[in-house]
Amino acid sequence: MTEKELTSVSKAHIETLIASLDFRFERIGHTTTTVCYAFLPNGFRVGHGDSACVNPANYDYAEGCQWAKENAIKNATQNLWMLEGYLLKVTGQTSERLSIGTASTKPVESDVHDGFKVYQGKAIMRTAYEVQEDDVIVPLKQADTGGPSLSEIAISGERYAFAHFEPVMPGDFICYLDEQDIYHVRRSVMEQRNYL
Repeated sequence: MTEKELTSVSKAHIETLIASLDFRFERIGHTTTTVCYAFLPNGFRVGHGDSACVNPANYDYAEGCQWAKENAIKNATQNLWMLEGYLLKVTGQTSERLSIGTASTKPVESDVHDGFKVYQGKAIMRTAYEVQEDDVIVPLKQADTGGPSLSEIAISGERYAFAHFEPVMPGDFICYLDEQDIYHVRRSVMEQRNYL
C-alpha cells in the first residue's frame, strides 16, 4: 500500500460497502410514503430514504420502493464516507482493514520524501503532567554536545528528573513512561498526538 492509500478512504471501499447493503422496505401506515432502510451485513443501519406519491390513486408500492431505495443509497453513501473518514481519523484504519485484519504493520515507501517510510502507529495512552506558570524547573545537567539536558520538577510534592532537548515552557508536558523514561514534550507536539 502507498502512503496515500493508508491515509485516505478509497472510493472502491465505499462502493464495496454499498454493494453489500441489505435493504428493507415499508409503507408508512395507509399513506403514500414508502421508506427504505439500508443495513450493512452486520445489521448496522447506515442510511434511509423515502418516496411519497402526491395522488393516492397513483400510489404503487413497487415504484415507491425503487425511488426510496435510490434515496437510501445516496444517504448511505454520504454516511459511509463520513463514518469511514472518522474511523480512519481516530484509528488510522478504515473498516476494510480493521474487519479483515489486513492492517499492515510493515512500513511502506513514503510518497512525499525519497528514502523515508511510513510506519503504522499504535494507539497508546500517555501519562503526562502539564507544566504550570509557577512551576520551577531546576537544571541538573546541561548538554553541551547536542544530547538531552536533565532537569527536575516537583509535581504534587514528588520530584521528577526528566530529559529535554529544548527549553521547557508553561503549557508543555512532562511525559512519564516509567522511572527511567520521563521526558519533555512541547505542547504543539502533544496536541498533534493526543486529545487535550
